[in-house]
Amino acid sequence: MSIISQIERIKLAKNDLLTAINAKGGMLTADLSISEYAGAVDAIKIDNGPDLSGVTVTADKLLAGVVAIDSTGAKITGNIPSVTLFLAENVVSISRGYTEGGSITVPLPEIPEYPEATVAVDKNTVIITAGIIGNESLTIPESVITETPDLVTIGTGYIAQTKTFVPEKPLPAVSVAADKLLEDVTAINSDGEVVTGVIPTVAASKKDDIITVPRGYIAEEQIFDTGVILPAVSVTADKLLKDVTAINSDGEVVTGVIGNVSLKRSGNVVSIGQGYTEGGSVTVPGGSGSGDGLSKAQLFCATLMFK
Repeated sequence: MSIISQIERIKLAKNDLLTAINAKGGMLTADLSISEYAGAVDAIKIDNGPDLSGVTVTADKLLAGVVAIDSTGAKITGNIPSVTLFLAENVVSISRGYTEGGSITVPLPEIPEYPEATVAVDKNTVIITAGIIGNESLTIPESVITETPDLVTIGTGYIAQTKTFVPEKPLPAVSVAADKLLEDVTAINSDGEVVTGVIPTVAASKKDDIITVPRGYIAEEQIFDTGVILPAVSVTADKLLKDVTAINSDGEVVTGVIGNVSLKRSGNVVSIGQGYTEGGSVTVPGGSGSGDGLSKAQLFCATLMFK
């Protein structure tokens, strides 16, 4: 192959290299020496996507079937199952998982018979013995109320009318300070002094691939296009455990709101609130007889008429 052919091949390769570098954001011109191309390659900026270091979502904190992106940028699928309820005699068992809430009815045990209760008054003390009670009328003395500048004293007895007291008291303790208040906004601190805020109104700025947010108050939403297209995911706040964060398909940080479930019992009904549970069981009263089942206090019902 002749020297001229070799030179033409080098020129062609140089031109192809220039085109490839400029396609990646380079600013080369044909008159530059090929030795200057290495610096142009080093100057090319590579967009690695959004910062995922603050993402805490994991598969065991995401509802089953829901897809999210973890801190490594990998796509993960949640594995929190729906809970199941089991009733065995007087024990309600709940499996680990997420529940929309609901209730389960537990049969009531046989109610034992109790003697009739008695009611007596000894000075300002009402004595009620254990048992079933009907309507009783008791005489209670009227309460004596006294007031001083910083103290209201209520005596034993019955309060016949609603009374309102406005005691003198110092200003409540507050934490407001100039550096915690927006610029030119005024407030009163615990010492009664007027405080003027110094937090300025600011705006974020973007240069190249760096977004700078100065200290201060951002009055309006600002949107910067990173040019990064995230994969489609289905994570939303109501499908993520409370305080766990994830990034959705729009690049927004989503904070979970699914709280822990609560269990409440009313009579023979156990109600289970909406939310997440590690599973467990709750024991409801069962059995019969004077020493078993509902306690005397649970069956005690009193209506007191005061005059």
